[in-house]
Amino acid sequence: MKKLLRRYEPYYDTVGAMLLFGGIALLPFSKEQVQLWIDAHHLPWLDAFFAYLTHLGDGLTFVIVIAGMALWRSYYHATEGLLSFATSGLFTQLLKRTAFADALRPKGILGAKLHYIAGVDVHIAHSFPSGHTTTAFALATFLALHSAPKRGVYWALAAGLIGFSRIYLNQHFLTDVLAGAVIGTFWASLIHWWLLPLREKPKWQKRLLP
Repeated sequence: MKKLLRRYEPYYDTVGAMLLFGGIALLPFSKEQVQLWIDAHHLPWLDAFFAYLTHLGDGLTFVIVIAGMALWRSYYHATEGLLSFATSGLFTQLLKRTAFADALRPKGILGAKLHYIAGVDVHIAHSFPSGHTTTAFALATFLALHSAPKRGVYWALAAGLIGFSRIYLNQHFLTDVLAGAVIGTFWASLIHWWLLPLREKPKWQKRLLP
């Protein structure tokens, strides 16, 4: 695992920097105060941008990537992607439905104090952790670990923007997003490390298309 972290240091450093920045923001301010501050800075073009960008954190995006890997790369890549998606998603849903089943989202706590974007269905319950952010960081980690190490910075920033979209749209608090980023990154990294012995086996290098 240490070799993995060193090889893809640009990605993990970028994710770490974002987590550190978010954690520092929560030292002097509550999650509600951070939410209200971000909410006070809405702009029409940002509303439109984040309303569309947030959908990249849907599970469908990851499923499309997995299908593409099975068709054009290898069964190994598709299996790793599927397990990264499944384990991170199931872990997040388990937390949402059990330990943090009563955690309310920004709308459930701050209500009318917030700005809501037309056409965006804002939820109230099951706030912690953010499922979209978990998926975004699991996918970013998966893609970063199969890209040139320097490109990892871009995957991390893309996942960070999707995570921020959940806050901007008042779907989640910063705490929810930080937790989702940790979960997605952790599970995708663990699955990648666990499956490394299969990487060179011929049968795992096959793909659906010749």
